[in-house]
Amino acid sequence: MKISNLKALLISLNTYYLKFIFIVSFVGICEHACAQFQTAVGFTFPSNERAVRGLQTNSGNYFILADNNNHPNGIFNPSGDLQYLNLNSTGFLLNPAKLLGQDGTESAAWMEKTSCGNGAYIIAANEDFGTGNNMLAILIDINGNPIWSRNIGSNFSREEATCIKEDGNGDFIMVGSRESNGVYNIQAVKLDCNGNQIWYRNYATVNSAIATSVTSFATQASSCASSSNYFVTGVILGPNGNDELFILNIDATTGNLIWITSYDIAPNAAEYATCIQGSCLFNAGSLGEIWVSGYSTDLNSSLSQVFMMKTDINGNPLWANNYEIVGDVEAASHFEFTNIGDFMITGRAESLTFPPRPATRTGNCMLMKLAHSGNQVIWNRAYDQGFASQGNSVEVLNNNSCFISGYSYKADPPSAFDFNVLTIKTDSSGRTGTTCNHNLITDIIKRNPIPTLLTSMVSSPIDFNVLPLTSKTYQDTQIFCLITPPSKCDSLFTILNPFNNGQAICCFDLFVNNPTANCFNQILLNLSSGNIVNPIANPNWMINSSGNQMTIAHSSGFIPAGYVNPGNFCVSNVTNPVTVNISYTYSSGGVAGRCDEHLMLQCPAPPFQSCRCDSNAIAGPNLVQNGDFSLGNVGFTNGYLYMPPNLGLSNGRYSVKNSTNLVNLAWACVDHTLGTPLGNFLAVDATTVAGSVCWRQIVNVNFGVNYSFCAFVNNLVNTSNNFTNPTVELWILNTLQATITLPEIPDNWINLSANWTSTVNGAVPIEIRVGAPVHPSGSGCDFAVDDIAFHECRPIVFHLDTCCTVCNPVNLTWTTLSNQFFITDMTVYDNKLIVGGQFAFGGFNAIAAWDGSNWLPLGAGFNGTVEALEVHNGKLYAGGAFSNNGNNIAEWSGTIPGGSWNPSFPGLTGGIFNRVTSLLSTPQGLVAGGAFQIPANNIARWNGINWTNLGSSGINVPNTNSGGVHGLGLFNGNLVAGGVFSPPLKNIAQLNGNVWQNLGNGINLFIGNNGEGIKAILQFDNNKLAVGGRFQEAVNAGNIVVANTQFIAQWDGNNWSSMSTGVNSSFEGIYDLIIHCGDLYAGGLFGSIGSNPITGVAHWDANSNSWLSVSNHSNLLIRALENFRSNAGSACDLYSGGEVTLNHLKCATQIENPAATFFKVFPNPVSSNLILELDHAAAKELLVFIIDINGKRSLIQKISKGKSRISLDLSEFQKGVYILEIFDNSSKKWYKKVLKE
Repeated sequence: MKISNLKALLISLNTYYLKFIFIVSFVGICEHACAQFQTAVGFTFPSNERAVRGLQTNSGNYFILADNNNHPNGIFNPSGDLQYLNLNSTGFLLNPAKLLGQDGTESAAWMEKTSCGNGAYIIAANEDFGTGNNMLAILIDINGNPIWSRNIGSNFSREEATCIKEDGNGDFIMVGSRESNGVYNIQAVKLDCNGNQIWYRNYATVNSAIATSVTSFATQASSCASSSNYFVTGVILGPNGNDELFILNIDATTGNLIWITSYDIAPNAAEYATCIQGSCLFNAGSLGEIWVSGYSTDLNSSLSQVFMMKTDINGNPLWANNYEIVGDVEAASHFEFTNIGDFMITGRAESLTFPPRPATRTGNCMLMKLAHSGNQVIWNRAYDQGFASQGNSVEVLNNNSCFISGYSYKADPPSAFDFNVLTIKTDSSGRTGTTCNHNLITDIIKRNPIPTLLTSMVSSPIDFNVLPLTSKTYQDTQIFCLITPPSKCDSLFTILNPFNNGQAICCFDLFVNNPTANCFNQILLNLSSGNIVNPIANPNWMINSSGNQMTIAHSSGFIPAGYVNPGNFCVSNVTNPVTVNISYTYSSGGVAGRCDEHLMLQCPAPPFQSCRCDSNAIAGPNLVQNGDFSLGNVGFTNGYLYMPPNLGLSNGRYSVKNSTNLVNLAWACVDHTLGTPLGNFLAVDATTVAGSVCWRQIVNVNFGVNYSFCAFVNNLVNTSNNFTNPTVELWILNTLQATITLPEIPDNWINLSANWTSTVNGAVPIEIRVGAPVHPSGSGCDFAVDDIAFHECRPIVFHLDTCCTVCNPVNLTWTTLSNQFFITDMTVYDNKLIVGGQFAFGGFNAIAAWDGSNWLPLGAGFNGTVEALEVHNGKLYAGGAFSNNGNNIAEWSGTIPGGSWNPSFPGLTGGIFNRVTSLLSTPQGLVAGGAFQIPANNIARWNGINWTNLGSSGINVPNTNSGGVHGLGLFNGNLVAGGVFSPPLKNIAQLNGNVWQNLGNGINLFIGNNGEGIKAILQFDNNKLAVGGRFQEAVNAGNIVVANTQFIAQWDGNNWSSMSTGVNSSFEGIYDLIIHCGDLYAGGLFGSIGSNPITGVAHWDANSNSWLSVSNHSNLLIRALENFRSNAGSACDLYSGGEVTLNHLKCATQIENPAATFFKVFPNPVSSNLILELDHAAAKELLVFIIDINGKRSLIQKISKGKSRISLDLSEFQKGVYILEIFDNSSKKWYKKVLKE
């Protein structure tokens, strides 16, 4: 390459060549309460504004450093100043942009956060005086005001800074180049926190060399404490344009040269390094590793490709790759690590094809996610808008979302280019919206870099000066990319749950459901009447109220996903009914909007009154049709004449009315159902004849069944007229059941109710009649009827499910039931605990049953070992290594005792180590795994007639005593198998259709001592799959090893992750997993799990992501866990079995919580509202959860102190089984199963 081209292509690597592309802007989906956006900011006049670095502030906003050239508001020299921008968390400009400079031409190079004094950012920049160019180091505060600035160089020399970093001692290292007589040398200067020079060095090589980036290991948290060096990268000019990247190792204390090495990565290509990073975080025990990004340019075609190279701490290459989008030019400008060591690389992708590809066109900002190994491009995005754009820096944020800064440009007018600052906030997958980003298909080309050790002469320049700077603000404009609205109103709803706080005003708990994590900024609540008083915000929420309005916001800036409880508030001075207008606002990346919701409430809320069965039964569905009269005059008959609702009534007439069309001025009534003016009720103007029927309906009943009737009746007369108070009677099957008299109290609903036991089968009449006496003229016998109900009372009392009571830890003990069994598996059959294993004594051979008091045999048992037990379609199955009662698998039918083994049940045999080690009941049939060949290959399904292969040819396993399919489970309905497998399967696989596929890149076993590999597979909390066994580590796609996954790991459908810090075991690990009382438990042999000294059995706490001890379990090998309850009074019935022991976990006192012994839930099964009723008022606030079968908490409400009853709306829930959990915030929990129909 010619020296004359250096300025354009090399020296200005951060200010021109790697800032040569285009614009994008947008806001998109919400991930982890963070909005995405894409915006370009610039002056309306064609100017040159290019960001070099953008960083997220501690408050969640963004601070951007940029160049600003050719600006009408230039301070002293319109040809160049530094520029600052502040954006809020959704991408909007917070305040006017700021220029910083003096009488020269200033240009930005780099910026990083700093902990130095009152400084917020340290900046590397340059100043051109015409006769010379100097490096600038500037420390600024959080508002962009200079604390100090330093000038390195003279008015007649040409130095140019490219990068600055803060090291672990709080000092700064700035690098760049120094030009003399057309030769470029590497330049570095070290400053302390006050801007004082520590040392200043110039490094000269045989050929020109330009530094572009520097790293200090000490800047990495928990990284190489022993490293006291700086590592610099850049480009060394070679003959005929064959330029190479270099790494320079500098002693941080003295500035002395340690070594310098150049690298030729791609043949017949020039390499230009743009960023260097070092770390010890991703390779335990390593002295340090170094990564360099950049691009390779082919010397013939001038096409460029991104490269990444990794070396050890001594600069020895470990790997290098080029990454090519075929037919395009790509360049990497900067990269950072994700939390697991993957790389986020930004730069540009430019299409040279014709017509250009839509994804890159004339050059777009690019973001590539590269696996830590360098061998997999996880995804690659290009962001398009306008003419062209480029990313100059990327910051990896929480949850691996990214903030990119760079520039875009367009032709405006066609004779001039208008450059603007570009900022992009992505989610963790690099997405910003449906219209503003595209996927790029990228090829990987492996390289073998050739290192060359170089020599260098070191000198110490002396030019170092204090530089005064001036600032000035101005207004910029902003453009966002048009996208689909980021928030969907139809998925959002609010619950206002009334509670009594002991005051004579209405109080409500506010619950919000934001299931799709939309980007709502705040909640606005407005009442049609009354004032909001005493609002109380829950942690991380902010509530402000004034009069009838209230504003609610979350500290993150966005309403969190799922069900959330911001707080509660009270209402006073209302006029019923009250309309509550609720608005959810969002403003993200140029898109603003609002979702509105309207609720009705009544203050004070009417006391809950309903038809109830007695305490020994729960109510079934309402058998009365249109009992609330919402359908009008239908579903019933009447002995009086009907009148339309808009007409008045006279004696012997009835109508279905609401409070707006009473007509009679002497009447007063508001609907009982909702308490609103438009709610319907039955209005009756009775005659003087007692016994007249004013409502009648036929219902079907069953003989001997108890039923409960109730209705609400109201005397319509609103003043004291001394009329005879009307009497209303209930008749069932022509027999009087109950009578009430209605006092002349305005708008007072009284309950008419009775319990009745049917003496017949079939249809019976239910009637409401007018009783005696009646006023002689009929005057005053005017009343309303509403909410008529007739329920079957089902004789079921829901007691506390003591099996899932969490006892006080001091009362929670393990009891040894037997020390003669070597147990390998357990299950529950015929209300008995079945244990299988390797034992023979007292008539028990490899299998036995425990009924809670005694051990019972199952026939003669087996002549070998039972390794797996399962119940399927009402029958018990045992698998293992035996030849009687079947070959390795047996089927038991009938009770214990009384049943028998099926002598003709087909076995599973073949192979050297033939045995069955795992069984699983699935909707498609019983699945068996192990080491067998006939009639299937190590895994088979029983369809009720015969065994069949699973997958095209089963699963291949090694021919060793450990090879086999030893664990089975279901994940979202798909079969998962684990064990010790032969390649290409890596010890755990999922059956997709008829093909077995690895989960990620499988699981690595220990070399030489792998036992049975994977033994336990179980789906648990919120669609996660727990996997336990004896293994070394889980491996994600791209061969990325996941730390802390020894012996146990979790799979989320896409990736493996650890469960705390794994298991500390001597090659035994986890043998069984079980869901007990809604939580995950693990059994095995280990000394600690999750860094906690826990033995035998451990309890996974999903709230804290940590393992908890389960009392003091003995440190023996636990091979099996099972839930079993022999009678309704036993407590905490978790059983563990293993080496010569069977243990039972229970409460020593049997008195678990005398304050909460009973509660009822009804109706159950439920279709809409589920009522939860305690047998006494709550002594403290209780939380109520609805949990689905995967362990996900899907709804939350409260039972306030002093309350005993709440209603849960399950109408929107899918059909199926749920668990209701009551939690008192002190570790006590109660559970009940609920069926949604």
